[in-house]
Amino acid sequence: MSRWTYFKEEEVVGLDPEFVAKLELARKDAGVPFIITSGKRMPDDNATVGGVQDSAHLRGRAVDLRSGSSQTHFAIVKGAIVAGFTRIGVYHGADNRPSHIHLDDASDLSQNVMWIGQSH
Repeated sequence: MSRWTYFKEEEVVGLDPEFVAKLELARKDAGVPFIITSGKRMPDDNATVGGVQDSAHLRGRAVDLRSGSSQTHFAIVKGAIVAGFTRIGVYHGADNRPSHIHLDDASDLSQNVMWIGQSH
């Protein structure tokens, strides 16, 4: 049995428990499923997907969440802000790639930022 309301243990393997607790708050407020497509990454995996060298994914303090519509984007971003996330990336899909939202809470990286990118 998972200790989390919205996530199975296998979905959050390697993620910092404090980070997952914040993710739970965001999910509760958003009211839409959070489908984690990328969580904790090893350096080789991070390089393969084009992740930045100081990625919070490497520390278990970041997730990418699938998001298929502008309404879902809005709900996830709103929930993230309510939960206290201050680093949010919104990625649109191209060439049939799904859109996703990146959330992290790495305190050593720029704060109060939101960026737009293309899913890869």
